[in-house]
This record gives sequence, C-alpha cells and structure tokens, in this order.
Amino acid sequence: MAAEIVYYNPELLTTPTHIVCPKCHSPTNTNVEVKNTNKTHFFAFLMCLVGCCLCAWLPYTINDCRAVRHYCQKCNRYVGSYKNNYRFC
Repeated sequence: MAAEIVYYNPELLTTPTHIVCPKCHSPTNTNVEVKNTNKTHFFAFLMCLVGCCLCAWLPYTINDCRAVRHYCQKCNRYVGSYKNNYRFC
C-alpha cells in the first residue's frame, strides 16, 4: 500500500474554495469532505469527564475539531486538507 501524501494549502478553508487544481490544472471549486477524527472523539469524551455531557456533541459540529479534506470537482482527486489550529478544541 502506497503512503498518501497530505498537502496543506493555506488557501484551503473549511468551506469549498476556488482553486486551480494541481492535478488537472483547471480552475474549479473544491468538494469538501468533513470527517470525525480521534481528536474529535477525545474532546467529546473529555467534555463528558468534566461534567459537560450535554455539550459533548459540540466537537462533532465544529469543523476546527474535524478533518476537512478538499477534492477537485473536475477530476475528483485529492488536492489538500484544511490545517485546523483547534481554536475551539
């Protein structure tokens, strides 16, 4: 299995972004895929431990606590990730 190269592009945000695809070289918007990570689950668990069980769902709704991956709309290839700085988490 080949290792996946992770690209961090400062232009990428948590929302679809207009880019020139580095793979197919066409100007397009990105498709965004947001996924929960181990840190998302950890912060939800941590909130439960400190007595905020009713707020434990918050890390699952805040994109700074989740992985945001961008894909080209034209060729559907991975173009980069939003590097979150965990402002909330």
